[in-house]
Amino acid sequence: MHKEKNYNDPFFSLKIFLSYFKLFKPEQYLKNLLIFGPLFFSGGAFLFSAEYLILFLSFSALTSSVYIFNDLFDINEDQLHPLKKQRPLPSKKIKTDKAYYIAIFLFFFSISIIYFFSKNLVGLYLLYFFQNILYSRYLKKILFLDIFIVSLGFLIRLFIGSTYFNLQLSIWLILLTQSIVFFIILVKRKVDYKNEKIASSKYNIQRKFYKSKHSLYCIRLSQILILLLYSIYLFFLYFEEYKNYFIIIPNFFLSVFIIIRYYQSSIKFNYSSPLKVLFYDKSLIIASLIWFIINFIIYYHD
Repeated sequence: MHKEKNYNDPFFSLKIFLSYFKLFKPEQYLKNLLIFGPLFFSGGAFLFSAEYLILFLSFSALTSSVYIFNDLFDINEDQLHPLKKQRPLPSKKIKTDKAYYIAIFLFFFSISIIYFFSKNLVGLYLLYFFQNILYSRYLKKILFLDIFIVSLGFLIRLFIGSTYFNLQLSIWLILLTQSIVFFIILVKRKVDYKNEKIASSKYNIQRKFYKSKHSLYCIRLSQILILLLYSIYLFFLYFEEYKNYFIIIPNFFLSVFIIIRYYQSSIKFNYSSPLKVLFYDKSLIIASLIWFIINFIIYYHD
């Protein structure tokens, strides 16, 4: 006799579903929009195709695979952390063997999809995956190299977009992306170690650096570098093409405000997540929206 499924069983509960949903870390998918950066700055953002969605979802599946492997590697440490211990794996809401199977499936699913749609991207997908695995296992313990590896992940996103859309990456876009990511990671690390509850001996060098004034000097230096690169880009390249200071000058001063305000808000709210910092600071949201609108007008004024 056929046995009916019991939908009151925990397997079908909303909590279990949410645990698997959190395991994928979909909130991190916003980072993957950087894939479309080359398309946006080329003025082709309205050239939408269903394949763009496939590209985004396939890479997001790959990043979820990386996040799951990272959580598996750090499960023992996360169980001692006051916040991270609530995650699906440290809290044992999801078994580790199931998480392994899911991570492996997502990896092969992602590679298979992108192989079918764009074989040229397989190498970049594999590079992103394996450099993140090396980061999770070994490289994140090495000061500054950990920041370089994370920033490389964002650079790979740019190259995925430029390769798929057959667009040449501007050296300014590469340099600005790298400097912005460096700045955000430095701020994130400083806030993380400031709020640290459990000290791991594996990160003594990082802890000493980020709790010292030297990290603040690096943050200030990265802010200056971002604004220097962006000002050169605006006043030499923008003006040469558009010859309109009424757009360029507000753009520059908005950038100054955003960079300075972001650090202040991170320290004020004690949030290391860029999204949390953004959503808790209305002034930062407004400034970012105005900056986006100005740049949208520049690239799509025709």
